[in-house]
Amino acid sequence: MRVSRRKFVIAATILAALSPGQARAQTGSAMDFMNKLAGQVGVLVDDRDRPEAARRREFQNLFNNASDNREMARFAIGRYWTRLDDEQRRQYLALFPVYMAGYYWKTFNIYYGAGYAVLSEKTDANGRTIVHTQIELTGERPAINVDWHIMREDGAFKIVDVDLEGLSQNLSYRDYFAALIQHNGGDVSVVLDTMRQHLNG
Repeated sequence: MRVSRRKFVIAATILAALSPGQARAQTGSAMDFMNKLAGQVGVLVDDRDRPEAARRREFQNLFNNASDNREMARFAIGRYWTRLDDEQRRQYLALFPVYMAGYYWKTFNIYYGAGYAVLSEKTDANGRTIVHTQIELTGERPAINVDWHIMREDGAFKIVDVDLEGLSQNLSYRDYFAALIQHNGGDVSVVLDTMRQHLNG
């Protein structure tokens, strides 16, 4: 199944989301979910007549609704979760989805104008549905493979990981955060500081 679009909102387009009320009533397959979300965010990213800041804020809301942010955040911090005090945990869980959405927004807009195809789905050993998609670049450049790991939670589809060319983004964040902490003498607050710097930059 392919999505024919005038322009492409990268893989993060799938991070588009329905409103809470709509999310509870989601039906169909994970591929249907991906196709619909791609169209929703495609409109948002393609609308270059609107201020970028406003579109980015809307994208943040879409990201939050379509992803299991807590699971992704907990996985990313790994064993260092136990070193965070209650206030640091609260801040981390609040910062992480904003930080991730900002990263996807900036990175995926690079592929503005490319094509996007939803190709297949399968179920893994953990019961997750993996939807295989491709970013179809212009010219002679090869397509970029993007696999979306999706769980159905309380009747709603939620993205729990993204593989870019076989590389788990959850694992990438875990490695990055661990390196930050290790290079700063084991101080876990460096993760919070780094996310704030990115958001304010």
